Amino acid sequence: MIDTKNNPIMDKVIKVISKTISFNGLEASENSTLAEDLHLGSLDVCEIFVNLETEFGIEIPFFMSKNISIKYLSDYIQATIKRRDIRNNLVLNKTAEIKK
Repeated sequence: MIDTKNNPIMDKVIKVISKTISFNGLEASENSTLAEDLHLGSLDVCEIFVNLETEFGIEIPFFMSKNISIKYLSDYIQATIKRRDIRNNLVLNKTAEIKK
């Protein structure tokens, strides 16, 4: 299975995926793709995306589902969260400046 000790986002992604589907004895790695390697259909991938969106409070465009790897999905979520946090901090800073 995937080593997620140093990557809490990857850990959550794996937990959400494993709660949604069974790996059916397949050995998953960071580079495993949802469709080709894990043999998931579009409905399974859609369910995983919805569960990940709920878990992380983000949106994942469905066009990304085309044979995406677990690593790419984890990296995308991490980058999206970082952009959201930066945007929120900018808004908070502007609001604080206006109140001065």
